[in-house]
Amino acid sequence: MDFIGEKCAACHEVFTADDDIVVCPDCGSPHHRDCYLKEKKCANADKHLSGYKWTRNNSSGSESTAEKTSEISVRVCPVCKFPNQPESERCVRCGARLEDASAENDIPQENYEMPRQYGPNAYPGLDNALSFLGFDPNEDMGGSTLSEVSHFVGSNTIYYIPLFKRMKDLGKKFSFNVVCLLFPEFYFANRKMWFWALLVGIIKIILGVPSVALEFLDRWGERDEFSFILDTVSRNKDFILQLQDACSTIDWVINIIFCLLGNWLYFRYVLKNLDKLHERGVDGKSDPALLTSAGGVKHTNILIMLALNLLLSPILLYLMVSILK
Repeated sequence: MDFIGEKCAACHEVFTADDDIVVCPDCGSPHHRDCYLKEKKCANADKHLSGYKWTRNNSSGSESTAEKTSEISVRVCPVCKFPNQPESERCVRCGARLEDASAENDIPQENYEMPRQYGPNAYPGLDNALSFLGFDPNEDMGGSTLSEVSHFVGSNTIYYIPLFKRMKDLGKKFSFNVVCLLFPEFYFANRKMWFWALLVGIIKIILGVPSVALEFLDRWGERDEFSFILDTVSRNKDFILQLQDACSTIDWVINIIFCLLGNWLYFRYVLKNLDKLHERGVDGKSDPALLTSAGGVKHTNILIMLALNLLLSPILLYLMVSILK
C-alpha cells in the first residue's frame, strides 16, 4: 500500500518514498518501523477495543491503492506469528528466519489478524500490551498451554517464551545459556532442577579435587597436623598437576555441553512438571500462582550447592590422598 503523504501514527511525520513502513495488523495504522519497534505496540492500541480502523487522509490515488492492496502480502513469522514486511529476512520480534516460512505464511495484509492478547492484568508485572509477548496464551506447547508454561517459568519469561516456542515449532535443541557456560550446577539448582544440579555438581566437585589438593599444599604446607595429606600431595605433585589439566579440560567440555543444552533441558523439565501437576488436579488456569510457586526460581538453592561443595571436597581429597599413598 502506498503511504506517501500519510502520517506516522506514532510521530505524526509525513511518510516519504524512502521510509520503511510497517502497518498495525489490527487497525491498519501505518508507522515508521523504528517508531513501531520503539513503542512495541501500535500507537492506536488503546482504541482497538472500540473497533477503531485507520482511514486514509490522502484520497489521491485511492483507486490504484485499492487495487494494489490485495497484491501486497504480510510475511507472518512461523514461530511467533508476528507480521513482517514481505522483503524481511528475519522476524523483527523474535529473530527467526522468515525463509523457513511456508507459502501459506504469506497472506494479504488486510486478511491478517493479530493473535489476541490474554485478558487485562493477565500477567503481573507487564501491561496488557506485552502479556505473553503477543503470543496466543492457549497455544499447545506439548501437553500444556503457553500460559501455563509462562506462569511456571515465573521469571525472565521475555527470554524463555520465544525460545521455548522456537524449540517447539522448529524442533531445535541447541541455544546459548551464559550461566550454564560458567556455573551449570547453580543454574539447575536455582531453577529447582535437582537431578541435573546434583549430577553436574558432584561431577564438577570430583573434577576439582586435584585443584583443591594443590591449593591445600600451597596454603597449609607448614602445618604439621596435615602432614599425612601434605606429604602425599607433595610426593605426587607432578601427577596431580597432569590430573588437574585433564580434569580442567573435561570440566570445560561439560560446561559447553550444558551451555548449549541447558535451555532445552529446562523446557523439558517445565513440561514434565506441568504434566505432574495436571495429574494431581492442580488448576493453573484459575490460580496461576500455584504454577509459579511450583516452578520459578529459588536462589537459596545455590547456597545448598555451595554447602555441598564445602562438605564433599575435603572428603574426596582425603580419598584421593588415601589412594595415592
